[in-house]
Amino acid sequence: MSREVDARIQRFTEVLDRLPGGSDARAVHGRRIKRAVSNAGRRLRRGLIAVAVLLAGLLAYYLFLGTIGIGGFLLVALLLPLLFIIAASLPLGGDIQPEALKKATPAVLPAQADRWLDSRRAELPRLAAPTLDKISAQLNAIGPQLATLPEMDPLAQDVSRLLNKHLPELVERYTKVPASMRTQPDSDGGPSIERRLVDGLKTVEGELARVSDTLSRDDRDAFLVKGQFLEDRYKADGGVVK
Repeated sequence: MSREVDARIQRFTEVLDRLPGGSDARAVHGRRIKRAVSNAGRRLRRGLIAVAVLLAGLLAYYLFLGTIGIGGFLLVALLLPLLFIIAASLPLGGDIQPEALKKATPAVLPAQADRWLDSRRAELPRLAAPTLDKISAQLNAIGPQLATLPEMDPLAQDVSRLLNKHLPELVERYTKVPASMRTQPDSDGGPSIERRLVDGLKTVEGELARVSDTLSRDDRDAFLVKGQFLEDRYKADGGVVK
């Protein structure tokens, strides 16, 4: 009876996890749109550069060797759109690999980890989508905070290990499990591989939230100390000008 109740609770939890992620989901969607617009601009620029190079070569040929003739003109008219399409369709590059995460400094690691995790979303279950949205929101919040810390700061080192080692290992090991086995509960009635993945991602999100909260409290305390110093220094002395 207890196992049946646990199974129903787990199914209910999975239904809740599939609900839209609210503001986190909208923020992730907005970043995806910006990234897509940026990539489209890069492709357009690369296609135009390829066309410009071809036209410059054609102009040089005309100036030094004379007319290209009707056949040459038709060939160029055919090559221009073809060259543009090829240049714009080539891979943009810049994909983040787990090895690159290990080399990233704490200041840039959250942004790179966010890009890498977004590139792996298609391989992860829909059940994990809300948690992935929350991780993305935490990564965007914690990036500017980590940028103010020395690389060897213990907190920065903890976040680095979480993002360049434990998170990639969690995702990579999940993707190696055959798809047919991911939704099956354990033989002892434990959670499925999908549920274990979501639980692991929730642990990552919780740790990022804890670090962000710690850094926020430190910033708040530093601000309060500075304000108290100014108040004691100048109000107690009757102001700057006496």
